[in-house]
Amino acid sequence: MKGVEGGMVAVVGLDIERVKEICAEVGSDVTIANHNGPTQIVVAGSKEGLSEIATLAVREGGRGIPLRVSGPFHSPAMRPAEEELAPVIERTRFSNPKIPVVSGVSGRIERDADGLKDLMKRQITSCVRWVDVIHRIEEIGVTHAIEIGSGDVLTRLSKRVTENIEFLTYEEAQNGGI
Repeated sequence: MKGVEGGMVAVVGLDIERVKEICAEVGSDVTIANHNGPTQIVVAGSKEGLSEIATLAVREGGRGIPLRVSGPFHSPAMRPAEEELAPVIERTRFSNPKIPVVSGVSGRIERDADGLKDLMKRQITSCVRWVDVIHRIEEIGVTHAIEIGSGDVLTRLSKRVTENIEFLTYEEAQNGGI
Protein backbone atom coordinates (compact mmCIF):
# COMPACT_ATOMS: atom_id res chain seq x y z
CA MET A 1 0.00 0.00 0.00
CA LYS A 2 1.30 3.45 -0.88
CA GLY A 3 1.48 6.14 1.77
CA VAL A 4 -1.77 7.84 2.72
CA GLU A 5 -1.70 11.62 2.70
CA GLY A 6 -2.51 13.55 5.84
CA GLY A 7 -1.66 13.57 9.50
CA MET A 8 -2.98 14.08 13.01
CA VAL A 9 -3.39 16.91 15.53
CA ALA A 10 -3.97 16.52 19.26
CA VAL A 11 -6.56 18.99 20.49
CA VAL A 12 -5.97 19.69 24.17
CA GLY A 13 -8.15 21.70 26.51
CA LEU A 14 -11.49 21.19 24.76
CA ASP A 15 -14.11 18.51 25.34
CA ILE A 16 -15.26 15.97 22.76
CA GLU A 17 -18.48 17.83 21.90
CA ARG A 18 -16.63 21.04 21.11
CA VAL A 19 -14.07 19.17 18.97
CA LYS A 20 -16.91 17.48 17.06
CA GLU A 21 -18.37 20.93 16.35
CA ILE A 22 -14.99 22.21 15.15
CA CYS A 23 -14.57 19.18 12.88
CA ALA A 24 -18.03 19.80 11.40
CA GLU A 25 -17.08 23.43 10.80
CA VAL A 26 -13.87 22.42 8.97
CA GLY A 27 -15.53 19.76 6.83
CA SER A 28 -15.30 16.20 5.64
CA ASP A 29 -11.52 15.94 5.34
CA VAL A 30 -11.05 15.80 9.14
CA THR A 31 -12.41 13.36 11.70
CA ILE A 32 -11.94 12.47 15.35
CA ALA A 33 -9.43 9.63 15.49
CA ASN A 34 -8.84 9.18 19.23
CA HIS A 35 -10.87 10.18 22.27
CA ASN A 36 -7.95 9.87 24.67
CA GLY A 37 -9.21 11.83 27.64
CA PRO A 38 -11.81 14.32 28.82
CA THR A 39 -9.90 17.15 27.15
CA GLN A 40 -7.51 15.36 24.80
CA ILE A 41 -8.92 14.45 21.41
CA VAL A 42 -6.88 13.56 18.33
CA VAL A 43 -8.12 14.63 14.91
CA ALA A 44 -6.91 13.02 11.66
CA GLY A 45 -7.18 14.36 8.16
CA SER A 46 -5.62 16.51 5.46
CA LYS A 47 -2.76 18.85 6.31
CA GLU A 48 -4.94 21.84 5.36
CA GLY A 49 -7.87 20.67 7.45
CA LEU A 50 -5.63 19.96 10.44
CA SER A 51 -4.10 23.42 10.22
CA GLU A 52 -7.60 24.86 10.42
CA ILE A 53 -8.43 22.55 13.35
CA ALA A 54 -5.38 23.83 15.25
CA THR A 55 -6.34 27.46 14.58
CA LEU A 56 -9.93 26.92 15.69
CA ALA A 57 -8.81 25.03 18.80
CA VAL A 58 -6.75 28.04 19.89
CA ARG A 59 -9.68 30.38 19.15
CA GLU A 60 -11.82 28.22 21.48
CA GLY A 61 -9.27 28.30 24.31
CA GLY A 62 -7.52 25.01 23.59
CA ARG A 63 -4.37 23.98 21.76
CA GLY A 64 -3.77 22.12 18.54
CA ILE A 65 -0.55 20.11 18.63
CA PRO A 66 0.62 18.52 15.37
CA LEU A 67 1.66 14.90 15.92
CA ARG A 68 4.72 13.41 14.28
CA VAL A 69 2.98 10.58 12.47
CA SER A 70 3.16 9.28 8.92
CA GLY A 71 -0.57 9.31 8.17
CA PRO A 72 -4.14 10.04 9.26
CA PHE A 73 -4.58 6.90 11.34
CA HIS A 74 -7.97 5.75 12.68
CA SER A 75 -9.77 7.67 9.97
CA PRO A 76 -11.60 6.88 6.73
CA ALA A 77 -8.47 7.93 4.83
CA MET A 78 -6.97 4.61 5.95
CA ARG A 79 -9.53 2.59 3.98
CA PRO A 80 -6.83 1.19 1.62
CA ALA A 81 -5.00 -0.30 4.61
CA GLU A 82 -8.24 -1.73 5.98
CA GLU A 83 -8.98 -3.35 2.62
CA GLU A 84 -5.46 -4.79 2.46
CA LEU A 85 -5.63 -6.23 5.97
CA ALA A 86 -9.21 -7.56 5.73
CA PRO A 87 -8.34 -10.81 3.87
CA VAL A 88 -5.65 -11.63 6.46
CA ILE A 89 -8.13 -11.13 9.30
CA GLU A 90 -10.76 -13.16 7.44
CA ARG A 91 -8.35 -16.11 7.18
CA THR A 92 -7.57 -15.90 10.89
CA ARG A 93 -9.56 -18.13 13.21
CA PHE A 94 -11.23 -16.24 16.05
CA SER A 95 -12.89 -17.84 19.08
CA ASN A 96 -15.32 -16.39 21.56
CA PRO A 97 -13.19 -14.81 24.31
CA LYS A 98 -12.95 -16.47 27.72
CA ILE A 99 -12.27 -13.16 29.46
CA PRO A 100 -13.94 -9.80 28.78
CA VAL A 101 -12.61 -7.99 25.72
CA VAL A 102 -13.34 -4.27 25.58
CA SER A 103 -13.15 -2.92 22.05
CA GLY A 104 -11.54 0.42 21.31
CA VAL A 105 -13.92 0.69 18.33
CA SER A 106 -17.22 0.07 20.12
CA GLY A 107 -16.21 0.97 23.67
CA ARG A 108 -18.16 -2.09 24.80
CA ILE A 109 -17.47 -5.59 26.04
CA GLU A 110 -17.42 -7.88 23.03
CA ARG A 111 -18.10 -11.60 23.39
CA ASP A 112 -18.67 -12.81 19.83
CA ALA A 113 -15.80 -14.10 17.66
CA ASP A 114 -17.35 -12.86 14.41
CA GLY A 115 -18.03 -9.47 15.94
CA LEU A 116 -14.44 -9.23 17.15
CA LYS A 117 -13.19 -10.14 13.69
CA ASP A 118 -15.25 -7.31 12.20
CA LEU A 119 -14.01 -4.87 14.85
CA MET A 120 -10.40 -5.84 14.15
CA LYS A 121 -10.86 -4.83 10.52
CA ARG A 122 -12.67 -1.61 11.40
CA GLN A 123 -10.12 -0.44 13.98
CA ILE A 124 -7.88 0.89 11.21
CA THR A 125 -10.49 3.41 10.07
CA SER A 126 -12.45 3.93 13.30
CA CYS A 127 -11.99 6.31 16.19
CA VAL A 128 -10.22 4.86 19.23
CA ARG A 129 -12.68 5.33 22.09
CA TRP A 130 -10.15 5.15 24.93
CA VAL A 131 -12.32 7.08 27.40
CA ASP A 132 -15.15 4.57 26.83
CA VAL A 133 -12.72 1.64 27.24
CA ILE A 134 -11.53 2.94 30.61
CA HIS A 135 -15.08 3.60 31.84
CA ARG A 136 -16.14 0.11 30.73
CA ILE A 137 -13.30 -1.67 32.57
CA GLU A 138 -14.12 0.43 35.61
CA GLU A 139 -17.78 -0.67 35.39
CA ILE A 140 -16.82 -4.36 35.37
CA GLY A 141 -14.76 -3.95 38.52
CA VAL A 142 -11.17 -3.54 37.36
CA THR A 143 -9.17 -1.87 40.13
CA HIS A 144 -5.62 -2.28 38.79
CA ALA A 145 -4.27 -2.16 35.24
CA ILE A 146 -0.78 -2.65 33.86
CA GLU A 147 0.39 -1.17 30.57
CA ILE A 148 2.31 -3.88 28.74
CA GLY A 149 5.09 -2.64 26.49
CA SER A 150 7.57 0.16 26.70
CA GLY A 151 6.53 3.61 27.73
CA ASP A 152 3.70 5.08 29.72
CA VAL A 153 1.42 6.82 27.22
CA LEU A 154 -1.69 4.73 27.99
CA THR A 155 -1.00 4.85 31.73
CA ARG A 156 -0.85 8.65 31.68
CA LEU A 157 -3.98 8.95 29.50
CA SER A 158 -5.93 6.53 31.68
CA LYS A 159 -5.12 8.36 34.90
CA ARG A 160 -6.85 11.42 33.43
CA VAL A 161 -10.04 9.44 32.83
CA THR A 162 -10.57 7.92 36.31
CA GLU A 163 -9.02 7.89 39.75
CA ASN A 164 -10.76 4.60 40.63
CA ILE A 165 -8.25 2.34 38.89
CA GLU A 166 -4.57 2.13 39.74
CA PHE A 167 -2.66 2.30 36.44
CA LEU A 168 0.95 1.18 36.29
CA THR A 169 3.52 0.70 33.60
CA TYR A 170 5.02 -2.76 33.22
CA GLU A 171 8.25 -1.46 34.76
CA GLU A 172 6.41 -0.08 37.80
CA ALA A 173 4.58 -3.36 38.30
CA GLN A 174 7.86 -5.29 38.06
CA ASN A 175 9.31 -3.03 40.77
CA GLY A 176 6.59 -3.96 43.26
CA GLY A 177 3.84 -1.53 42.24
CA ILE A 178 1.08 -4.10 42.67
